[in-house]
Amino acid sequence: MAAHTHGCRYQHLRDHLLAEIVAGGYRPGDRIPTERQLIQAHCTSITTVRRAISELCASGWLVKQQGSGTFVTEKLVEVGLVFPYPSAEWGSAIEQMSRHLLENRAELRPYFYEWTDPSAFLQRLLTASSRSQGCIIFPPYGTGAGSDSLAVPAAAPYQPRIWLEQQPGQPKETLIAVDYRAAFGELCAALGRNGRQAAALVDVGHPTATGLHDACMASGIAKERVVSGSFQGSREAVARAIEGLLRLRPTPDAVICPSSGILLKTHAVLRSLGIRVPDTIELAAAGELAVLASLAVPLWAIALPRRDLAQAAAAQFLAQLRGTPRQAVVAVPGRLVYLEGGGVFERRPSLAPSG
Repeated sequence: MAAHTHGCRYQHLRDHLLAEIVAGGYRPGDRIPTERQLIQAHCTSITTVRRAISELCASGWLVKQQGSGTFVTEKLVEVGLVFPYPSAEWGSAIEQMSRHLLENRAELRPYFYEWTDPSAFLQRLLTASSRSQGCIIFPPYGTGAGSDSLAVPAAAPYQPRIWLEQQPGQPKETLIAVDYRAAFGELCAALGRNGRQAAALVDVGHPTATGLHDACMASGIAKERVVSGSFQGSREAVARAIEGLLRLRPTPDAVICPSSGILLKTHAVLRSLGIRVPDTIELAAAGELAVLASLAVPLWAIALPRRDLAQAAAAQFLAQLRGTPRQAVVAVPGRLVYLEGGGVFERRPSLAPSG
């Protein structure tokens, strides 16, 4: 029992000192309180103090200088980034995040996984949580609600977790998300101004799902024109959904997709049916602009603010390290654009005012 109590005390003191270091209470080169001062401040023993300091020295946070005391080293706070292997757009955002953290004595260490493999995600998250002082996390699509929170030990107060584009029902930790409802609402309004009778494909396992569905309902798109299902990896499911939409009266002349991948499948199905885009049906999606532009057809797109997400994640992480107030959720607005002829426009060129 006494050994257990001693273990708890030294861990508490070690964690307290580390929290002070990562929060900036002790800066590189600062001398921490003496052993006697720590004993008095924490009402503990010399054995407890020496063990706590010894562990922090072994892990590189502190260094003892004979005759001078114990000092904080230049060691960087490690931030684990648990993330699917990034696209070019995500890659530039991660570079920006890394630079911002490095300027604040924090080093980003990536733990990549295949985004369709939740088990690999959990393994990377466990590894990152054990090796880092906190994590920035992009969960995979389709991860069961709460499963990752059960698999990973609770983080200490100085080990923040920041979730990017988290799905509804997932752990209620700090979340940096795209405001999909506002972005899709703007898209629905733009299609309506152009006289289009829109329909939508909502992938239930995708982060855009709730925002797309809510925006369609709020805009007055009839319920039967919003098809929900699991379309990831299945062109056949998209084909069935499109064929069902085309049987509606009046026939939809615009289709809103939740992602680049689903839009590519939708376009392939429409082309196989001999339907021209955008003459007969317009297309719209949230996703990677480079992927959407590769279709070489005019279409609406919601540009995901990758760099804004990355900047917000880094800022929230640093705020938690320093113990300053932070929001539970930060919603970053998407940007509605129109792609045509290799250009990116704020509105459909044909609708631009003359002169």
